[in-house]
Amino acid sequence: MIYLYIKTCNHCGLKYLGKTIKDPFKYKGSGTYWKRHIKKYGYDVTTDIVFETKDKEELKNIGIYFSYLYNVIKSDEWANLKEEAGDGAGKGFIHSEETKLKQAEKAKGNKRGLGTKRSLETKEKISKKAIGNTNFLGKHHSEETKIKQTKVKSKTWKVTSPFGEEKIIINLKMFCEKNNLSYTHMATRKYGSKGWRAVNIELKQTKKRKTERKARSWKIISPSNEEFVIVNLEQYCKENNLHSGHIAGKYGYKGWKATKILD
Repeated sequence: MIYLYIKTCNHCGLKYLGKTIKDPFKYKGSGTYWKRHIKKYGYDVTTDIVFETKDKEELKNIGIYFSYLYNVIKSDEWANLKEEAGDGAGKGFIHSEETKLKQAEKAKGNKRGLGTKRSLETKEKISKKAIGNTNFLGKHHSEETKIKQTKVKSKTWKVTSPFGEEKIIINLKMFCEKNNLSYTHMATRKYGSKGWRAVNIELKQTKKRKTERKARSWKIISPSNEEFVIVNLEQYCKENNLHSGHIAGKYGYKGWKATKILD
């Protein structure tokens, strides 16, 4: 499915008309000026789907229609630099003179550092600061301090031997060096190294906490108007072949609707 959407910045009201084949509620948009805008002000936006289809030609026609309906190129209320025809601005694309003028106008005002020349005194100050902080020069940490630093930086791992024996360790890298194992394979690969496997306990617990935080309660209304309460909308939609972004929207998805239950 191809979506034609409008994103509105909640900070200042700037709008952007775009298309995507991804989830339009998660996809941030790809326009040059729009991306620069959300980088500066943050991605606090409202997304509205104005059209969806599987036909590229149909989307192109509708995209051009909305582009001229809202005058997205000329209007200062829109971040678009060209009409949304669903074809992007890839290699070989040439902007119109009108678009170039709009780009030039939007680029005006950014004169930070323009024509500035530093004095010799300022250059000398910068040079002295660049030499570095020599407060710890010639000093060394004690072995006790090094061990404490290692413990702070080291993570907790559950290691499983080729025979299925499990034990908890701290500092996987040191463990791998002692047992002639590949640290990279143990830390990143599912099957570990030489039959040994490792799981980062802290990372696993963090992911679990994040999932629990995201798993809020929702009231679901089915196409037959049956109501029930569920926890974790995203997981429910995956299991029932529904779209989590659409079902929580104004019009729902395939007759299904979801409303968040506030804590």
